[in-house]
Amino acid sequence: MKKHRILTGMITLFFLVFFSHSIVAQQTEEPKLSREEMQLQRAQQSVQRVEVSLARAQAYLDEGDSLTDAGSRMMTEAKEDLKIANSEKASLEKTYNSEYKMLEKQLNSKDKATVENARKEIRELSTKHREELRLADAKIKEANAKYETGKKNIAKGKEKNSVGNEKLKPAQKALAEAEKQLEAITGPPDKEIDDSKIEDDGNKKDKKKGKEK
Repeated sequence: MKKHRILTGMITLFFLVFFSHSIVAQQTEEPKLSREEMQLQRAQQSVQRVEVSLARAQAYLDEGDSLTDAGSRMMTEAKEDLKIANSEKASLEKTYNSEYKMLEKQLNSKDKATVENARKEIRELSTKHREELRLADAKIKEANAKYETGKKNIAKGKEKNSVGNEKLKPAQKALAEAEKQLEAITGPPDKEIDDSKIEDDGNKKDKKKGKEK
Protein backbone atom coordinates (compact mmCIF):
# COMPACT_ATOMS: atom_id res chain seq x y z
CA MET A 1 0.00 0.00 0.00
CA LYS A 2 2.77 2.37 0.90
CA LYS A 3 4.51 1.76 -2.46
CA HIS A 4 1.19 2.26 -4.24
CA ARG A 5 0.66 5.64 -2.56
CA ILE A 6 4.19 6.75 -3.47
CA LEU A 7 3.69 5.72 -7.10
CA THR A 8 0.33 7.48 -7.24
CA GLY A 9 1.89 10.64 -5.78
CA MET A 10 4.72 10.61 -8.32
CA ILE A 11 2.26 10.22 -11.22
CA THR A 12 0.14 13.07 -9.86
CA LEU A 13 3.24 15.29 -9.49
CA PHE A 14 4.31 14.49 -13.04
CA PHE A 15 0.94 15.54 -14.48
CA LEU A 16 0.91 18.72 -12.39
CA VAL A 17 4.37 19.71 -13.67
CA PHE A 18 3.44 18.81 -17.26
CA PHE A 19 0.22 20.82 -17.24
CA SER A 20 1.86 23.82 -15.53
CA HIS A 21 4.54 23.94 -18.25
CA SER A 22 1.85 23.69 -20.94
CA ILE A 23 -0.06 26.61 -19.42
CA VAL A 24 3.10 28.78 -19.14
CA ALA A 25 4.06 27.94 -22.74
CA GLN A 26 0.61 28.95 -23.95
CA GLN A 27 0.75 32.20 -22.01
CA THR A 28 4.25 33.14 -23.26
CA GLU A 29 3.67 32.11 -26.88
CA GLU A 30 3.51 35.17 -29.10
CA PRO A 31 0.29 35.70 -31.02
CA LYS A 32 0.53 34.74 -34.69
CA LEU A 33 0.61 37.63 -37.13
CA SER A 34 -1.81 37.88 -40.00
CA ARG A 35 -0.55 37.87 -43.59
CA GLU A 36 -0.97 41.64 -43.85
CA GLU A 37 0.86 42.22 -40.56
CA MET A 38 3.74 40.01 -41.70
CA GLN A 39 4.00 41.95 -44.99
CA LEU A 40 4.04 45.21 -43.06
CA GLN A 41 6.70 43.90 -40.66
CA ARG A 42 8.92 42.74 -43.53
CA ALA A 43 8.54 46.09 -45.31
CA GLN A 44 9.44 48.00 -42.14
CA GLN A 45 12.46 45.78 -41.51
CA SER A 46 13.58 46.28 -45.10
CA VAL A 47 13.47 50.06 -44.66
CA GLN A 48 15.41 49.79 -41.40
CA ARG A 49 18.12 47.63 -43.00
CA VAL A 50 18.56 50.04 -45.89
CA GLU A 51 18.68 53.00 -43.49
CA VAL A 52 21.57 51.28 -41.68
CA SER A 53 23.41 50.86 -45.01
CA LEU A 54 22.75 54.51 -45.83
CA ALA A 55 24.09 55.58 -42.42
CA ARG A 56 27.25 53.54 -42.99
CA ALA A 57 27.80 55.18 -46.37
CA GLN A 58 27.29 58.62 -44.81
CA ALA A 59 29.77 57.71 -42.06
CA TYR A 60 32.40 57.00 -44.73
CA LEU A 61 31.73 60.38 -46.31
CA ASP A 62 31.85 62.21 -42.97
CA GLU A 63 35.12 60.52 -42.01
CA GLY A 64 36.54 61.27 -45.45
CA ASP A 65 35.64 64.96 -45.18
CA SER A 66 37.11 65.10 -41.68
CA LEU A 67 40.42 63.54 -42.80
CA THR A 68 40.62 65.83 -45.83
CA ASP A 69 39.98 68.96 -43.75
CA ALA A 70 42.50 67.87 -41.11
CA GLY A 71 45.09 67.09 -43.79
CA SER A 72 44.64 70.47 -45.44
CA ARG A 73 45.06 72.26 -42.11
CA MET A 74 48.18 70.24 -41.31
CA MET A 75 49.76 71.03 -44.68
CA THR A 76 49.01 74.74 -44.30
CA GLU A 77 50.46 74.80 -40.78
CA ALA A 78 53.48 72.78 -41.89
CA LYS A 79 54.26 75.23 -44.69
CA GLU A 80 54.20 78.10 -42.21
CA ASP A 81 56.32 76.15 -39.69
CA LEU A 82 58.81 75.29 -42.42
CA LYS A 83 59.03 78.90 -43.53
CA ILE A 84 59.74 80.05 -39.97
CA ALA A 85 62.28 77.27 -39.32
CA ASN A 86 64.19 77.98 -42.53
CA SER A 87 64.19 81.69 -41.73
CA GLU A 88 65.56 81.00 -38.23
CA LYS A 89 68.27 78.74 -39.65
CA ALA A 90 69.31 81.38 -42.19
CA SER A 91 69.48 83.95 -39.40
CA LEU A 92 71.66 81.62 -37.30
CA GLU A 93 74.05 81.08 -40.22
CA LYS A 94 74.29 84.84 -40.81
CA THR A 95 74.99 85.59 -37.15
CA TYR A 96 77.56 82.80 -36.91
CA ASN A 97 79.44 83.89 -40.01
CA SER A 98 79.53 87.50 -38.81
CA GLU A 99 80.88 86.58 -35.35
CA TYR A 100 83.33 84.06 -36.77
CA LYS A 101 84.86 86.65 -39.12
CA MET A 102 85.37 89.06 -36.24
CA LEU A 103 87.15 86.40 -34.19
CA GLU A 104 89.12 85.20 -37.20
CA LYS A 105 90.67 88.64 -37.56
CA GLN A 106 91.98 88.38 -34.00
CA LEU A 107 93.92 85.25 -34.96
CA ASN A 108 96.28 87.50 -36.96
CA SER A 109 97.12 89.51 -33.89
CA LYS A 110 100.74 89.58 -32.69
CA ASP A 111 99.50 89.31 -29.14
CA LYS A 112 99.53 85.64 -28.12
CA ALA A 113 96.89 86.15 -25.42
CA THR A 114 94.55 87.71 -27.97
CA VAL A 115 95.12 84.81 -30.35
CA GLU A 116 94.50 82.20 -27.64
CA ASN A 117 91.35 83.95 -26.50
CA ALA A 118 90.12 84.17 -30.10
CA ARG A 119 90.67 80.43 -30.61
CA LYS A 120 88.81 79.66 -27.40
CA GLU A 121 85.87 81.85 -28.41
CA ILE A 122 85.80 80.29 -31.88
CA ARG A 123 85.55 76.81 -30.34
CA GLU A 124 82.73 77.95 -28.06
CA LEU A 125 81.00 79.71 -30.92
CA SER A 126 81.23 76.61 -33.11
CA THR A 127 79.82 74.38 -30.34
CA LYS A 128 76.95 76.78 -29.76
CA HIS A 129 76.29 77.04 -33.50
CA ARG A 130 76.16 73.27 -33.98
CA GLU A 131 73.58 72.96 -31.19
CA GLU A 132 71.48 75.79 -32.63
CA LEU A 133 71.63 74.18 -36.08
CA ARG A 134 70.60 70.82 -34.61
CA LEU A 135 67.49 72.40 -33.06
CA ALA A 136 66.71 74.31 -36.26
CA ASP A 137 67.05 71.14 -38.37
CA ALA A 138 64.79 69.29 -35.91
CA LYS A 139 62.10 71.95 -36.45
CA ILE A 140 62.50 71.63 -40.22
CA LYS A 141 62.27 67.84 -40.00
CA GLU A 142 59.16 68.08 -37.82
CA ALA A 143 57.50 70.51 -40.25
CA ASN A 144 58.27 68.22 -43.20
CA ALA A 145 56.86 65.21 -41.31
CA LYS A 146 53.71 67.19 -40.51
CA TYR A 147 53.34 68.12 -44.17
CA GLU A 148 53.65 64.48 -45.26
CA THR A 149 51.13 63.38 -42.61
CA GLY A 150 48.72 65.98 -43.96
CA LYS A 151 49.15 64.61 -47.48
CA LYS A 152 48.47 61.07 -46.26
CA ASN A 153 45.34 62.21 -44.42
CA ILE A 154 44.04 63.85 -47.60
CA ALA A 155 44.72 60.65 -49.56
CA LYS A 156 42.89 58.60 -46.90
CA GLY A 157 40.03 61.09 -46.94
CA LYS A 158 39.66 60.83 -50.71
CA GLU A 159 39.65 57.04 -50.45
CA LYS A 160 36.94 57.14 -47.75
CA ASN A 161 34.87 59.54 -49.86
CA SER A 162 35.23 57.28 -52.88
CA VAL A 163 34.00 54.25 -50.93
CA GLY A 164 31.21 56.30 -49.36
CA ASN A 165 29.98 57.58 -52.73
CA GLU A 166 30.01 54.04 -54.13
CA LYS A 167 27.85 52.86 -51.23
CA LEU A 168 25.64 55.95 -51.04
CA LYS A 169 23.91 55.84 -54.44
CA PRO A 170 22.80 52.18 -54.24
CA ALA A 171 21.67 52.74 -50.64
CA GLN A 172 19.62 55.80 -51.62
CA LYS A 173 18.03 53.86 -54.48
CA ALA A 174 17.30 50.87 -52.24
CA LEU A 175 15.77 53.15 -49.59
CA ALA A 176 13.47 54.77 -52.15
CA GLU A 177 12.30 51.34 -53.30
CA ALA A 178 11.85 50.06 -49.74
CA GLU A 179 9.85 53.15 -48.75
CA LYS A 180 7.75 52.77 -51.88
CA GLN A 181 6.94 49.18 -50.95
CA LEU A 182 6.09 50.24 -47.39
CA GLU A 183 3.89 53.06 -48.68
CA ALA A 184 2.07 50.58 -50.90
CA ILE A 185 1.04 48.75 -47.71
CA THR A 186 0.44 51.66 -45.33
CA GLY A 187 -0.69 54.24 -47.86
CA PRO A 188 0.84 57.70 -48.50
CA PRO A 189 1.84 59.72 -45.43
CA ASP A 190 -0.71 62.21 -44.15
CA LYS A 191 -0.09 65.75 -45.30
CA GLU A 192 0.39 68.32 -42.57
CA ILE A 193 -2.53 70.72 -42.28
CA ASP A 194 -1.61 74.39 -42.41
CA ASP A 195 -3.44 76.03 -39.48
CA SER A 196 -3.00 79.51 -40.93
CA LYS A 197 -4.72 78.40 -44.14
CA ILE A 198 -7.66 77.00 -42.18
CA GLU A 199 -7.93 80.24 -40.25
CA ASP A 200 -7.86 82.29 -43.47
CA ASP A 201 -10.53 80.09 -45.04
CA GLY A 202 -12.66 80.52 -41.93
CA ASN A 203 -12.29 84.29 -42.05
CA LYS A 204 -13.26 84.33 -45.73
CA LYS A 205 -16.39 82.30 -45.01
CA ASP A 206 -17.34 84.66 -42.15
CA LYS A 207 -16.90 87.69 -44.39
CA LYS A 208 -18.97 86.07 -47.13
CA LYS A 209 -21.77 85.35 -44.67
CA GLY A 210 -21.62 88.98 -43.51
CA LYS A 211 -22.04 90.26 -47.04
CA GLU A 212 -24.97 87.92 -47.69
CA LYS A 213 -26.72 89.34 -44.62
